[in-house]
Amino acid sequence: MIQSSNNKICLKIFDIIKAECNARSIDKAQLNGDIFEQADLHETETYKAVFEKVEMLHKAGIEVVINVGNHDVVSMDGEKPIHCLTPFRRVARVIDVPTVVWGKILVIPWVPSPKTLLQAIKP
Repeated sequence: MIQSSNNKICLKIFDIIKAECNARSIDKAQLNGDIFEQADLHETETYKAVFEKVEMLHKAGIEVVINVGNHDVVSMDGEKPIHCLTPFRRVARVIDVPTVVWGKILVIPWVPSPKTLLQAIKP
């Protein structure tokens, strides 16, 4: 049982996303980083609840893209972030390197340095 009222409110956002996608015939949704406040410190219940909400969107036919934010990063392996969202790959497309999604949108996850960001956006 999720105890925090803030967590309950945040989890309702996923229900709103699903309802809006259904109402507007939208089959794509992007969650733009910082899915969790701290990647290395969250309750298992909260993690599971968020996973289940993303899974709900997936099962509803909504293609979910999750952009890794700095609060999702646990540590670094050189320039590559190690994040807590790997299990979400079963139900969403997790973006941890700059990637074009849906054929036209450049999604740039959190990067550790301006140099890395510049490399990502150069044509």
